[in-house]
Amino acid sequence: MYLSKIFENIIRKNFYIYYLFISFYKKFPNLFPFLEKKKYLILANSNFHNILDIGCNNFQTMKIMYSINKNLNFYLFDPIIKNKKKIPKTKIFNFALSNKRGNKILFMPYHNGINLDSLNSFELKNILAYKNKYLKNLKLKIKKKKVKTVTIDSLNLKSDFIKLDVENHEYEVLKGGKKHLQKNKPIILLENNKKIKKVSSFLSSINYKPYKILNRKFVKNSKLLGDDIFFFHDTANFKKLI
Repeated sequence: MYLSKIFENIIRKNFYIYYLFISFYKKFPNLFPFLEKKKYLILANSNFHNILDIGCNNFQTMKIMYSINKNLNFYLFDPIIKNKKKIPKTKIFNFALSNKRGNKILFMPYHNGINLDSLNSFELKNILAYKNKYLKNLKLKIKKKKVKTVTIDSLNLKSDFIKLDVENHEYEVLKGGKKHLQKNKPIILLENNKKIKKVSSFLSSINYKPYKILNRKFVKNSKLLGDDIFFFHDTANFKKLI
């Protein structure tokens, strides 16, 4: 775990190495199982059927989940989707999710004409914080794009598992899916972020608790530690990896 973190930090701090690696990784994520695969192993369980991949980017996470369980149905969400080819058992939504229907300004960082699309965010300060941490000497140009937003609740979907990576907009997305969460009770996986306490408080109000992976099991994570936070509904019985 620590080696993968060191590896990640080295790559992030050199733009061209970062760009070349991330481009390759997005095409072939299963060549690097030590980076992300562990947190999706639970999906090998046959009780999982419908996955919401919110912030799907170039489908790299979907490829990992599909390699674990080829019977899954995927609903992919991203307002900036470059790869629009049809993929079996998937439905692509080319808009953003939020707490209400409308339009929002998406901030998109560029360097030498290259969009760092993994950092696209509704919050400019989120991009600047990343730059100050990893890319201090890199000159970025921020472009703006108006994108359509809808709520999860308005889509009438089913889900067993939600992967959420929307650059500090997780709280708003989940708020717009309150009825969906209460009805479907999916497991939720999201990156730790500045609004994580707000997210946890909201999910607690609908009977969700935070967890983390420890020794191939899910253990309670009331202090919200780690890069990735799982939230299980109180009725869930998936408490260990396959």
